[in-house]
Amino acid sequence: MQTNIINNLDESGLNPDSSFFKQLRGLLCPDIEPINQSISFLPSPIPSASPTFDLQHVIDASKSLESERSSSPSPKVPETSVHPSQLYRHIYASSGKWDWMLGHNIVDENSTFLAAGAMCSTYYKKGKAAGRELKYICKSWKTNINWDGAFYSELALYKKQLKPLQGKCVPNVIGLFAAPGALNVAMEPPHSSFWIEASTDMPLSLKQRCVDAFAEIHSRGVFHGDVELRHMLIGGDARITIIDFQESSALEPNEKLFLRPATDADLRKEMRKVKVKLDYPGARDYEKEKRKRCLTRHKRNADQTRKVVLSRSYTPLLEMDTEDDILNPPVLDVQEWQDWNVAPSLPQIFVVPGQSLQQRIGAYEAFLASLKPPSRTPGDPVPAPFHYRPNGDLQQAEIRKRRLVLTDFEHRPEQQEHLDPGQSKFHPLSNGRKDERTNLILPLRNRRRCSSFPSPR
Repeated sequence: MQTNIINNLDESGLNPDSSFFKQLRGLLCPDIEPINQSISFLPSPIPSASPTFDLQHVIDASKSLESERSSSPSPKVPETSVHPSQLYRHIYASSGKWDWMLGHNIVDENSTFLAAGAMCSTYYKKGKAAGRELKYICKSWKTNINWDGAFYSELALYKKQLKPLQGKCVPNVIGLFAAPGALNVAMEPPHSSFWIEASTDMPLSLKQRCVDAFAEIHSRGVFHGDVELRHMLIGGDARITIIDFQESSALEPNEKLFLRPATDADLRKEMRKVKVKLDYPGARDYEKEKRKRCLTRHKRNADQTRKVVLSRSYTPLLEMDTEDDILNPPVLDVQEWQDWNVAPSLPQIFVVPGQSLQQRIGAYEAFLASLKPPSRTPGDPVPAPFHYRPNGDLQQAEIRKRRLVLTDFEHRPEQQEHLDPGQSKFHPLSNGRKDERTNLILPLRNRRRCSSFPSPR
């Protein structure tokens, strides 16, 4: 067995010295402890109406999401016919493989704490529903605090935009259930044995799967809004699950459900951030060079405009923004730049309680085997050399369907002049002139500047 593990490790691309691998080796410890002590408790009854919580104002907006996919609208339920403790059932109803959960509650037997935030906490729970055993992730939202719309917007996304991706690259939602002082969103675990957070030193194949997962989410017009390694979970089958959409927005907003609007530029920039967070090959160098080049250009243009103030007869040489910088503006804000490049923490691994050592060893071997590259025959084409492109990934066709402009310029209008990412042009401009080819630089005599040219101090 030890020989099989070593062979699988050699073929998986894992670095034995990486923090990702060291955390993964925790599966092989004989006496592994759960994340936190499991707590057993008695089930609590569904609460009656709470004076600090009202769901009625979002039911009609939530129903509208269903009516968009249904040719025959469902009859409107009068407000007086729905008991306040059952209002949650009209926001999100179980469907698909979980439609048997409709009308049933979960009687929990034990719970293991996973994480906590200002508005909600997350648990791994085991219970029963309709006589069946159920192991699930519970995202519990407290009803006595202000959610700032995050609860409604996240559920709206799971109900519409992210619905086709449930179980593929986002959590599969089982249903919505009431509890004392909370509303619980029940979801399938990322894997039945274990899952681990993404890391900068994990194999490139897993980084690529994380990038592909975000590309799928972006193809549905969803802006995640909180890109962090801890929100990218790798299951025991090497499948990626992106979690926590409470800060998300969408190309198709919904004001009634507090779903804010996003733009195509937001999606392009977020993909760049994903790659920097993952330390994707070429991503950090690309962003550093882009930022350095832009700051240098700003300083040079500022010096040129100051000379115009000192001498009106001076003809400045102003450097235009590159095409790549116009399409993908560099990150110049210091705080944002630090957030993009913050030092990663040790990835956490979550092991499902109750497994024997042999079960965990089997899950570990299966995970290593899933990372093996596909075998090539002599007739297979040789893979093309790797070239970093900020948004040019495997999901380009899907993103183009959303009319996103990518940074590979092959599809841009032919009449536009091609500029390489690092290429720029100088244009001598006298007073009262402008560049008719680009229209980026406005007449100096009007004291107007484009964004790249700081006003003289």
